[in-house]
Amino acid sequence: MQQSRERRFSSHPASAACARTFVADTLTEWELDDRLDDVLICVSELATNALKHGAPADRDFLVRVACRSERLRVEVCDQGDETPTVRLATADDCQGRGLFLVGALADDWGVAFRQEDGKTVWAEFKVNAPDPPPRDHMPMTTSSETALASAGLFASLGVWSWISSDAHGDPLGIVLLAHPPVRRHGETGELIEQQMRILADAFGLVEADQPLTDIGPRVTLHPGARILLRPDASQFGVQVPAHPRLARLLTERGELAVAVGLDPLARGAPPANVDLYIDRGLPANRLLLGRAQAARPLTPS
Repeated sequence: MQQSRERRFSSHPASAACARTFVADTLTEWELDDRLDDVLICVSELATNALKHGAPADRDFLVRVACRSERLRVEVCDQGDETPTVRLATADDCQGRGLFLVGALADDWGVAFRQEDGKTVWAEFKVNAPDPPPRDHMPMTTSSETALASAGLFASLGVWSWISSDAHGDPLGIVLLAHPPVRRHGETGELIEQQMRILADAFGLVEADQPLTDIGPRVTLHPGARILLRPDASQFGVQVPAHPRLARLLTERGELAVAVGLDPLARGAPPANVDLYIDRGLPANRLLLGRAQAARPLTPS
């Protein structure tokens, strides 16, 4: 059975989110949600690229979703003529990994230039296949084998930041990383916890009932008060929600406290929900903690 649907979007910054909603609603209606997170991340990246590089202020872009047999194809058509390339971003870059993520999450992708103006950037996904498990769930490893946190995990994380106090009463910036609740076929609470333990191990975090450990240089501060947090031996980083006060505090102290939650928490959860998550997670050892140091001398932006 073959089916398709398309919609045009204006070159407004909010259109990337609207395109993601359009695709999510389509796949839910078609009952093709086993790869939903991977697809939506790729749609976000492709639509954002269309807005930045392909859709002038007076032109729109088109998103097309098609499914045939067990192959799902998403296309983003814009008016640009620049060939998209995978950027080899450095470890400290906060941006520049859009097509790298598309390549990591999709089963195939490419670019087709139209005879008229513009191009189509597409990504394809195998859907409803019994094997293998979801791409950004990694099997448990044994012996000396080391598991690495995947691109899909980094893109799915919820990230919260705030300022609290350390054991001496001095202000300390805190970052919480948590996975959203189960959303797709084959995903379970156990698999989510497995992913988050892999991430915590990459950071070198310890359980909440142990002394807070120094996990080494894992934080960089970038222009515009952007803070990047990166675990050891990873190509990917997490951009931390920041404001001038947090950036100044990071500059002064040269460190942040990092917490990885083992239980799901909805992305964008309000502060009251985050407080409850922390209050429940700490005594149950469902939070893994550490102190991340500045990777290099920081200067206020």
